[in-house]
Amino acid sequence: MTLNEAVYQILEVANPNRSDDDVIDTRFIKALIHTKRAHFITNELNKNRIASPALMQDINCLEMEMADDAECCDFQSGCTVLRSKLEIPMPIALHNRLAIERIGPVSAGQPGYSLMPYEKAIYFGNGRYNKGGMAAYVRNNRVYVVSNLPTALIDLISVRGIFEDPSELQSFTSCSGSPCYSDDNKYPIDSRTWDYIKEEVISKDMARILGMPQDLENDAMNFKEPAQPVRRSSLEDLMSQQQKQQPRERKSK
Repeated sequence: MTLNEAVYQILEVANPNRSDDDVIDTRFIKALIHTKRAHFITNELNKNRIASPALMQDINCLEMEMADDAECCDFQSGCTVLRSKLEIPMPIALHNRLAIERIGPVSAGQPGYSLMPYEKAIYFGNGRYNKGGMAAYVRNNRVYVVSNLPTALIDLISVRGIFEDPSELQSFTSCSGSPCYSDDNKYPIDSRTWDYIKEEVISKDMARILGMPQDLENDAMNFKEPAQPVRRSSLEDLMSQQQKQQPRERKSK
């Protein structure tokens, strides 16, 4: 099922009698699907449930570069590190890790790098059993690869994971040149997650949207200028006060 098909299903159930005059922004529905998908998956995986492969997305050819390890624009440390040229979309954040399944060579037949947080990755390679290994971590939405082995020859890696907004992968291309995401390609969702999203959007969000009154009148035609206050001169105020005082003076006589 594509994202466009998912939106069509929601509209068919929520508003089956809609006409061409009905104005419902499909971008809003797509954003709802992305948000509720991320929320449901986060809750499920935090319960230590296995992630369905249908939820995964791949950045098959992520370009890498050697860059200074200092993140300050005006300072160069002289030490280089291997990192991705582009920022990757935000992976779903769980209690103690990111929802990334694999970071490794482009060839799926080769083992991936050890995934670990930045705080541990900076010490990787100093142990007895990991001197010849490679580790990867995500920092400021960039992928870093560390190792005691030469890493300058690595120009491409692949990343597989569950991302908050699947549509953000449309700016990445696969090794064949096709986009990694399109609203007309298979959407990363399984049936259980889709049942939850569909129920939530139709029963809550769409019910609220369709229940709102529509402004079908042209407000410009019925616009009336507010009444302007009447300004009186000081002479008119003085004459008005004198007229009010005259009846009082006659009564006193």
